[in-house]
Amino acid sequence: MNTFVRCGQLFTGAEDEAVRDGMLVFDGSGKVGYAGEAAGAPKRGRSDRLIDHSKHFVMPGLIDVHTHLAYGNAKSEEDIDLYSPMEFRTLRGMFFAQKCAAAGYTAICSPGDAGQISLSIRNAVRAGLFDGPRVVAAGPYITTHQGLTDWYPTWIGAPTTSIGRLVTNLNEAIEEVRWQVKNGVDCIKLALDGIQRRPDGELIAAFTQEETDAIVRETHRMGKKAISHSVGREATLYAARAGVDLIFHGFDLDDECIAAMLETGSVLCPTLTHPRNVIEFTQPHEPAAQKGRIEATEKRYRIGTANLRKAVAAGVPFLTGTDTGFAVTPYGEWHAKELELFVSDLGFTPAAALLYP
Repeated sequence: MNTFVRCGQLFTGAEDEAVRDGMLVFDGSGKVGYAGEAAGAPKRGRSDRLIDHSKHFVMPGLIDVHTHLAYGNAKSEEDIDLYSPMEFRTLRGMFFAQKCAAAGYTAICSPGDAGQISLSIRNAVRAGLFDGPRVVAAGPYITTHQGLTDWYPTWIGAPTTSIGRLVTNLNEAIEEVRWQVKNGVDCIKLALDGIQRRPDGELIAAFTQEETDAIVRETHRMGKKAISHSVGREATLYAARAGVDLIFHGFDLDDECIAAMLETGSVLCPTLTHPRNVIEFTQPHEPAAQKGRIEATEKRYRIGTANLRKAVAAGVPFLTGTDTGFAVTPYGEWHAKELELFVSDLGFTPAAALLYP
């Protein structure tokens, strides 16, 4: 028995424009056998089922490559790492994964969570225990002293419930890659940005180029993808040179970074939604506003999007992701805003925003 889906408008991705009066035909196994104009569809048999979406716009499920399933709409680092046990975070993450699917996002990447939270959610969906999106799962960020996610004082260190796994030398970093691969991760997240700045204000990368090269090389040798948090120019450059598969943020990139991305094939996910929401929804009475965070984020966003438009023009491939999981980017509510920002702030056409890379 086939299933026919009548569509008011059907965007298949094969063309830039949606097809009016479209039809989808699925065979008994759920595979698409036809997608196009209703006039060209195969004839419907008596036993075939018809689903009528003739008043709706129909398209393939979308993908958000930056959705932290374990964060729980966090307001602080402590919210992310300390205030809820791992078991509860896993159950909560499954609930939030379903929120993403209900919003039309049928595939997500969860790029860095504590323990095996995202792995467990991925495996539960794969096993058919719960309905949910396809999940590409990372383990904890690999970080070092003064790197992102090493955000507690040295006398406390990185708790085992943190989203960051602290390594203090290259051997520990390589061993962490192997440990995560044994656990079944799809990708390895490198916290490549540091928290220290040079006198000129530039962020210092948390790892050297040689360390980054070695970690990425081992990740690829193990057959996994390498991803990185890289806002600063140095971190973005090191990631691109090393061949990191997916670089997040990249706001401070320059021509040297762009050239390296084009040479190694790195893909960029800027996550514009998070800073835009900080700018648009932070209230004047909140501590962040009183500390000048809105003005600082506006400046960073203005400079960042100007830099990113250069990467778009140069042909660097982009993917959409929202940094969902924070209080300002709650699950299931803001994923499609990234597509709008690709068009309004980066110059993509609507079709290109949906199709990239």
